[in-house]
Amino acid sequence: MYILVLTRRKYLLITVISIILVLAYALVGIIRHTLPETEIVIARRVSLILPHSTKMSDIYMSSKESSPIIETGLRFEDKWKTATIQQYDMSEITFQYPDALRLDEIINLGQEIRIHMNFHHTNNKVHGFFQVWKLDRNLEEFLNESKKYSSMTFINFSESAIKVQELNGFMWEYVFMDTKNDIKGFEVFLENGNEMYRFSMFVLSTDYKPQYKRIFKRMYKSLRIKKAAILPDLSFVGFESHREHAMRTKY
Repeated sequence: MYILVLTRRKYLLITVISIILVLAYALVGIIRHTLPETEIVIARRVSLILPHSTKMSDIYMSSKESSPIIETGLRFEDKWKTATIQQYDMSEITFQYPDALRLDEIINLGQEIRIHMNFHHTNNKVHGFFQVWKLDRNLEEFLNESKKYSSMTFINFSESAIKVQELNGFMWEYVFMDTKNDIKGFEVFLENGNEMYRFSMFVLSTDYKPQYKRIFKRMYKSLRIKKAAILPDLSFVGFESHREHAMRTKY
């Protein structure tokens, strides 16, 4: 019969080794999430995500197409920034967006649409906008009227109720017919008193990838609203990295 005896010194050694292994595992996970990745799409059917350092020499495939389409590119949702929008007599608004999106200047489109800001991806395949509306009716009534009088021809359309923080709203997902192409669209409408926040994103159906929906969801779910502040009668938008925003919020 054998008896295992652990001295205090051996116990401490085992504890230290265990802690080192846990830290090493965590460090590997952090590195994997921070290193850039490459997405490879083959014939717009198969999508592979590989480390950016991976090298591919030959691709063999059986296809009826004479020259199947193979697309590669960096995943553009890896790095995120925070946009801060402030305007006199309105709430302070912040939301996150991927680094590869370009935000345009804020435009005031009248009494109803107080803030309008276009955005687009650097590959010019993804376009959209963010808006702040001043409503004189509830959100559901406003959306029902919008659908009733819409001039778009929908191929398919779905609506679901959502909630972001304490804000209730709706998400639309649809495909509509343009003059030449079918367009995939996502829209979110969130209600905050007499303010309504709208996120919209559009992409050609032939260019659509599931990652676009993930990005759109992260953008609207990151929306944060603060109470209206007394500011000069001048709109502005400020940009900072996600890490800088987190540090500023923490301290």
